Amino acid sequence: MKKRNGLLWGIIVFILVLAGCGQGQDSARNEIGLDKDEEILSEQIALNTKITLKPSLVTDYPDATFAFKCTSPPCVFKCKLDAKPWKKCKSPKTYQGLREGTHTFKVKAGKNGVWDPSPAKYNWTIDLSDVWLPISGAPWGTYGHSSVWTGTEMIVWGGEEDWVFPLLNTGFRYNPVTDSWTSTTTTNAPTARRGHTAVWTGTKMIVWGGESDGGDEKTGGIYNPAKDSWTIISTNNAPMERVDHRAIWTGTEMIVWGGYNNGYSLYLDTGGRYNPVTNSWAPISTTNAPSARRNHTAVWTGTEMIVWGGNNDVWGNNYNTGGRYNPVTDSWTSTTTTNAPTGRSGHTAVWTGTEMIVWGGYKYPNYFNTGGRYNPVTNSWAPISTTNAPSARRNHTAVWTGTEMIVWGGDDGEWWLSTGGKYNPITDSWTPTTTNNAPSGRESDCSAVWTGTELIIWGGGGSYGLNSGGRYYP
Repeated sequence: MKKRNGLLWGIIVFILVLAGCGQGQDSARNEIGLDKDEEILSEQIALNTKITLKPSLVTDYPDATFAFKCTSPPCVFKCKLDAKPWKKCKSPKTYQGLREGTHTFKVKAGKNGVWDPSPAKYNWTIDLSDVWLPISGAPWGTYGHSSVWTGTEMIVWGGEEDWVFPLLNTGFRYNPVTDSWTSTTTTNAPTARRGHTAVWTGTKMIVWGGESDGGDEKTGGIYNPAKDSWTIISTNNAPMERVDHRAIWTGTEMIVWGGYNNGYSLYLDTGGRYNPVTNSWAPISTTNAPSARRNHTAVWTGTEMIVWGGNNDVWGNNYNTGGRYNPVTDSWTSTTTTNAPTGRSGHTAVWTGTEMIVWGGYKYPNYFNTGGRYNPVTNSWAPISTTNAPSARRNHTAVWTGTEMIVWGGDDGEWWLSTGGKYNPITDSWTPTTTNNAPSGRESDCSAVWTGTELIIWGGGGSYGLNSGGRYYP
C-alpha cells in the first residue's frame, strides 16, 4: 500500500513538472503582460503608416506625389489609387496624368508578413478647368515643322531652328502622361524641309511636300512609331512640288490640294490622292475645282474634303470661295458665297461633325476676329458672334474638342499673341482662355493637337524656333 502511494505520488509530481514547464513558457509573455494573440496585435499596432507628402486638397495639376513612412522601420509598403488593386511601392510614389475629379490614395506598411490593419488614406480633387501646365525636357526649338496626334503621343517632325541653321529632318515624340520626349530615327527619313504637311493614318504618320534646301519637294515618307522606322513614298504620278498646300486623311487615303511652287512662282489648283497600302498616287479632277491658291484651309467631313479661303498674291487677293471634293466620285462642288465671311488667309478651320467653323485671318491691311459656320448639307453660312471673341489675328491655331473650338496664339501685325478663346457653336458664345502660365506668344508654325482632354502647344515662333510650350485644359 505504501509502495502504491509512492508510485502515485511520483506520477503526480511528474505531471506537475510538465505543467510547470508550460507555465514557465507562458510566464515569459506574462512578465510583459502579453499572450500570443496580444503579441501579434502589438506588432500590428506598431506598424502605423503615415503620409508625409501629399498634394493640396484641391489642385490644378494632374500629377500627384506622395511620401510616406512607418513608425517601426524598416518597412515595406503597398499603395492603392482609387479602385485599382494594392501594389508594392516605395516612397516617394508619383502618379501622372490623372483624370479630373476626386481621387483616393491609400498606403500601408508591412513587416515580417504583418500589415498595418488601418492604412493611411488621403482624398484630394483635381480641377483642370481653364488651366495651363508646362511642358518640360523639350528638344531644340523649331518652326515650320509638322505635328500629329497618335492617340498617346504628339509627333513633331522637320522645320527649322532659325534662318542661320539648316533645315531639319529630325523629329520627336512627346508623351504628355510622362511629360517626356523621344527622338525619331533619321534612317530613311525624308529630306530636311519646312512647310510640308503631315497626316495620321491611325498607325503611321505620312509626311509630304514642303521646301528643302534644294527647292520645293514632291517627296515624302511614312513613319511608323511602333517600329521607329521610315518608308519612302513613291513619286510616280505624285502632284507637282509645292509648299503651303493642305492635306487630310480620309480613312484610306491622304488627299493633298493647292499650294505654291516657288520654282515657277505658280499658285496651284491641283492635287493628288495617295494610298499607303499600294504606295500609289491618283490625280484629282480640276473640273469645278476652286481657283488656285495657297494658305487656305481644308477639313474632312467623313465623306468630303472642304477647302476654303486662301490667297494668290501677297497684297490682298484673298478668297471667300471654296469647294467640296468627293474622292469617291472625283468631283468638286462649289461652296456658296452668300453670307460667307470676308475673303482671307492665315485663318483656321475645324470640323464639328456637322459644320465647318472658320475664324480669324488676314486680308491686307486688315486682321479679323470674325468668322462663320458652314453647313455642307444646306450649303449655307451662319455668322459667328464677336462678343468676347479673341482679338483680331492671323496664323493662330485652332482645335475641336468635341464641344468647343479653341483658338490660341497668332499675330496681330505688332505682337505674337499668348491669348485665345473657346467658342461654343450651340450657344454662339466665346469664353477667353486664361493667360496664367500660358506659353509665350507665337504663330501657327507651332504644334497644336487635341489629345481628347487637353490642347498641346509647342514650338513655333517667327525668326527663330521656340522649344517651349504648354498643355491647356479647357
